[in-house]
Amino acid sequence: MADNKTFLFSFAFPFVANSKKLILEVSSSIDNVKDEDLNLISVLLEKIVNKDYTFFEYVLDSEDKRYLLYYPYIRIILSIANNSRYFSAFGESYFQFTKKMISKFGTKEIASYLGIKYEFKDGKYILEFYDYIKAKIYDEDQKLTNHEVEGGKVFLKEKEFEDFMMRFVSKKVLKGMPLNVTGVDKKFNLVAEKLKGKVKEITTTYKQEDLKFFPPWVNKIIKDLEGGSPSHTERYFLATFLFKVKMPFEQVLSIFAKAANYDEKIAKYQLKKIQEGNYSVSNCQKLKSLGLDCGDCNFSSPIGYYLYYKKKASRKADFNKFKKQASQK
Repeated sequence: MADNKTFLFSFAFPFVANSKKLILEVSSSIDNVKDEDLNLISVLLEKIVNKDYTFFEYVLDSEDKRYLLYYPYIRIILSIANNSRYFSAFGESYFQFTKKMISKFGTKEIASYLGIKYEFKDGKYILEFYDYIKAKIYDEDQKLTNHEVEGGKVFLKEKEFEDFMMRFVSKKVLKGMPLNVTGVDKKFNLVAEKLKGKVKEITTTYKQEDLKFFPPWVNKIIKDLEGGSPSHTERYFLATFLFKVKMPFEQVLSIFAKAANYDEKIAKYQLKKIQEGNYSVSNCQKLKSLGLDCGDCNFSSPIGYYLYYKKKASRKADFNKFKKQASQK
């Protein structure tokens, strides 16, 4: 079996020639899939569709060759399901893992393995204009108008270059999807069908004291309404977030009523539209692409942050209650 570094690079960047070779060595035939292999991948798939990337920590410390089936097997299953939400979650999973790989091995080593050609000068990563364009990255903050361009070259700061690589990988793994899945083992179809029932709906209940579980930058937008001037994007995001955590309409309205340019008639109309639309809350990657500074809290979504800290507080309260009851016996 390959060493840990070779294994990790093959898992994280499966479209690179060296990675493909190793993956082919461990792949079962798609006409004779092993149940135990497919079961493992099915568990990972359920997690990524629900935007739970915690299993990456296990992969980082593992050399289990079955993890290399993640890329080929999930591409088949998702192609059968053919759901854009699943495709997006799959791409996001590689965005998150690339971020961890950069942290572990460094920017330049990852760029070298990916075959990204660049020059490094005066603290800037310099890419040929054509190489930047052919990556087909269309996110808002990756537009050329947001970067220094001169003499047919694009100049990126280190964080911008790292972000470019993460998006580069997340786009690459989606290339060619959905696949032609005619003739694949029927077991893949069963997994794809079961997947629909595994996707969790976000269920929350809201109490006044829950504000302390909001991400810090969400509370910052609320505070900015009082004296600052949050952008339209920030206001829209805030409304979708508050309604998704089940905050009552009148309380949401009271938060927006603090704005200096508050107009009750317009605010009620717009907030009703958002509430009735039941719009999903953008994940952190999307929010950052829209220019929102949501920090780096290691959560992929603001709802995930909220639910995690709320549940953690609930568990602590239950434990303290148990201790108190035990001490009284």
